[in-house]
Amino acid sequence: MCCLSAVLFGAGAWWMFGGWRRDRVEETLTAQRRILAGEVVGRDAKAAIDRMFRDVDKMSRSEVKQVRNALMGEWGRINNAAIEEYSAVDAGERDALLDRHIDRLVTAGELFNAANPYASGVPPRPRPPRSSSKPPTPEQKRLEAYRTAVVARAGKQRVTVPEWLLWIARR
Repeated sequence: MCCLSAVLFGAGAWWMFGGWRRDRVEETLTAQRRILAGEVVGRDAKAAIDRMFRDVDKMSRSEVKQVRNALMGEWGRINNAAIEEYSAVDAGERDALLDRHIDRLVTAGELFNAANPYASGVPPRPRPPRSSSKPPTPEQKRLEAYRTAVVARAGKQRVTVPEWLLWIARR
């Protein structure tokens, strides 16, 4: 009886002091990477995003910041790779490339909402463009052409894309 009490007390103490906690941050980061890489799609992706919404609400501020920073970095890399690929492919292949990126863009918007415990589903207010007396660089022209193509293609498909995500660059 004494041994049973000691085991139960030990199990209760372990549970009470956080031994039962799983590593929400690592699970969330792994889910984000897999979803953005296209490894998880459809219902499984929706379920993972729903779980992220619940998990982020239980995270501390520093954990949420870690999750959002990782998502920003990963999305910046994906966005820049898509821009490079768009610039390199022939005009006939661009529509298929844009379709893939639009799907990722919509999913990334859902991920960003899930990674924000205060998300209302309303996108952030667009910032006015910075006025500059300098003419745009070739790089800026290329980026703007890509963004315009994505928005135009999404409009043809009647898909609302989170345009603000197109402005996130690799850091």
